[in-house]
Amino acid sequence: MKKVILILVMGLLWCNVFMTTKLYSHPIDKHSFLECTFYNSPNINIEINQKKKEVITNPHNSKKKYKISEITENWISTEKENQRINIHRYLLIYIIDILEDDKWEESVRGKCDVYKRKI
Repeated sequence: MKKVILILVMGLLWCNVFMTTKLYSHPIDKHSFLECTFYNSPNINIEINQKKKEVITNPHNSKKKYKISEITENWISTEKENQRINIHRYLLIYIIDILEDDKWEESVRGKCDVYKRKI
């Protein structure tokens, strides 16, 4: 009888630990650095701070901050005024959309590389 109760208690504890653990393929408080290349334009450096929920872009040496509006398994999305930025987390595709006539139109698409901190 003691073994049955022990197995039952251990099963309940295991279920509790498993149900309260968040399973993400990417840590939520991660800080990432990307360099994205576009056709016919210079590279853009992107800093993603998931803990502060912000994306900082550095096009042409002028920093722009965007609040992250949504994080899903595949996408990180930001929105600011009439501009939206989507970054695919696996394919590292960077898409800028512009709001025109109440419709989002793709403006720019580029490919990104991830850089790790070296110092």
